[in-house]
Amino acid sequence: YALQGVAENGPAAKGGLQAGDIIIGVAENKIGNLDDFDSALRKFKGGDTVEITVKRAEKELKLKVTLDP
Repeated sequence: YALQGVAENGPAAKGGLQAGDIIIGVAENKIGNLDDFDSALRKFKGGDTVEITVKRAEKELKLKVTLDP
């Protein structure tokens, strides 16, 4: 599912995520649905920097997102 949007000045926006991005990976975890995403994020804590892989306009991008503490 494509992101509908990201909160201005939130961790996702600061990390470079944009509306329309499709999250396909969190660190080494493949993401196929919302449950996968939730499970992957639970492995980290606030302040951690996590590599997020997104599909944007048929390209895969790796972005670094620092989670809110």
